[in-house]
Amino acid sequence: MTLNLGHVHGSSVNLIAGVALHGLVDVLSPARVVLYASVLVPLEGRWLQAAFFVSSFVHIGADTRLVISLLIHISIAACFFAQRREVGTAVMTYYMWTVHMPLLVARAVLLHHYISAVLVTLVVACGAYSGAHLLRRLGLVVDDDGVCHVRTHVVLPSLAQRIVVCHVVADFVM
Repeated sequence: MTLNLGHVHGSSVNLIAGVALHGLVDVLSPARVVLYASVLVPLEGRWLQAAFFVSSFVHIGADTRLVISLLIHISIAACFFAQRREVGTAVMTYYMWTVHMPLLVARAVLLHHYISAVLVTLVVACGAYSGAHLLRRLGLVVDDDGVCHVRTHVVLPSLAQRIVVCHVVADFVM
């Protein structure tokens, strides 16, 4: 089941693309890559959405505290229920750029995983630079009128949700 994240405009698409690519750091660990084989399990519907939301909650909780993660997710849920999906998406995008991804790079440096730190930085920068085109190719954005940057509709198909779950599981077991 595809999650509709709402409409975004202009450079927001590029910021979302940078976030979408930060997990590519996992390719530096063969054990993590093997874990991604579970993406092929055809988990769909409510079970997948539950796994996705739990993964998101735990992933943010690892950066902050579970209470902060709960507050962030409650605010995002409130935006979705108020039919302001784009605001909820903006909250998560802001969090990822200002807290999660800088912490990912900092952890890599502290653990002397300099290649990981450089890879995350480059991949996120490339995603941010080529955002709209990249997300269209990955099937994560749909333009309502077929014109770039005019009412771009951001979605997370089932495969993308399964990839997020694998990324979070890899972060915890490796």
